[in-house]
Amino acid sequence: MEFELSLGLMESALKSASVAVIITDDTANIQYVNEQFTQLTGYTCDEVIGRNPKFLKSGQTSSATYQDMWSKLVTGKDWHGELVNRKKNGSLFIEHAHISFRLPWSVLLHCSQAGRNVREAPNG
Repeated sequence: MEFELSLGLMESALKSASVAVIITDDTANIQYVNEQFTQLTGYTCDEVIGRNPKFLKSGQTSSATYQDMWSKLVTGKDWHGELVNRKKNGSLFIEHAHISFRLPWSVLLHCSQAGRNVREAPNG
């Protein structure tokens, strides 16, 4: 009963969060996204469940950023940084991301200090 209550509270909190949330499994496949994610990216839940979040990559985030990110994540540390990602419509956006990786799940929060994408990025 307590476990079910905890899951219900967590789902309610994620749905009402002011930041986009992605939860992946231990193989990095998306298991959950909240409404803020769908609003931010233009993708529906059905379009992203089971996919690796790398489909959001724009190719404009530096390789040094990804090296820093993975060096922290593989050692169990959280990573905070700026990413340039691509929306479904092809436009780019810059965001502050917080990634917490704890087996068997990882949580990716796409947010800025105000809890929204930072700004539209110039295309090209």
